[in-house]
Amino acid sequence: MNNVFKDSFCYQVDIFVPNKERVFDQIRSLFNKYYLLTRINLSELLTDHFIEKFLNKGDLYLFSSNTKLDCDTCACLTPSGSLILSVSESLNQRIPINFSRKSSKFTGYEKYEIEISIKDVRKRKDFDFLKSILEQINLSLYAYCTSREREFENDLREFFGSKRVHTCLNRIDCRVKNCPTELIEKILFKSVTNGQDWTNVENLLGCLTNSIDLVKYFKNFGIEEEKISILRIKGFIPNQIVKEIIQCHLNTLIDEDEDMISERVFLKVHGFRDSPLSLVNLEPSLEKKMRTNEENFVGICFKLDQNILSYDVIYKDFKKIFIVSQNK
Repeated sequence: MNNVFKDSFCYQVDIFVPNKERVFDQIRSLFNKYYLLTRINLSELLTDHFIEKFLNKGDLYLFSSNTKLDCDTCACLTPSGSLILSVSESLNQRIPINFSRKSSKFTGYEKYEIEISIKDVRKRKDFDFLKSILEQINLSLYAYCTSREREFENDLREFFGSKRVHTCLNRIDCRVKNCPTELIEKILFKSVTNGQDWTNVENLLGCLTNSIDLVKYFKNFGIEEEKISILRIKGFIPNQIVKEIIQCHLNTLIDEDEDMISERVFLKVHGFRDSPLSLVNLEPSLEKKMRTNEENFVGICFKLDQNILSYDVIYKDFKKIFIVSQNK
């Protein structure tokens, strides 16, 4: 399970627990504030001061805001100090570092992915030339720190200036919905073996989340209802927190309470469509089938069967659905 998600980011996490009342207090407490940094010149990330104040602590995520992957320059920075750029052909030809991936968008526009280790790049003989190129790139960036929240905000304002640092909060919505028991049993508690199974799950959970009439997608279900707990977090979310939710919190939601048993937990993770860094690690067979830099969704269904916890991972790249089932 640890290998599903990359050290990347997502913009929305949905958790659904059938037959449960509200059970998400501990998960809600995991999320800190994040920040929008405006008018940031990428050369600022190469300075000694930036490395000392942020990179050496290994807890900073940066991600370009309001950019389009198919035609704009996009960037992200991971806590390990990797600056990942998605650039045009002309800009790629000017940057003296070999690209790691080339992709063609539906528009016919070619983009090049370049990975730069900020600490190592300073040792290059052509560092000044590279810095001069990055000085021409200005972006707005989301910033998130996995620890030292108060100190982090002070560091941001000291380094970038208060006028360029804007505080943001993840939107957290927790609710309980009534769902027909028949649909829970036939759809949510059915093994997810193909794309249509997951489409039915998505339709049902989507209706409940967005208060859409179930009759639009389902017919002939009974009137008996049970509870489903729903938690939605939306904003800027490091995958590290998603991993922590899976490892430390979801297992405890699957128990054998005779009064209110839940044998499934559903987790939906929505990646940024315009991210230069893909959301998940894919098997080689899927790498060839999916648009790995553009997948916008991963679904995970956790199941408890005879005290064995297993899971299905559903990958979706806007149209195609791929399912991988594993025992945990």
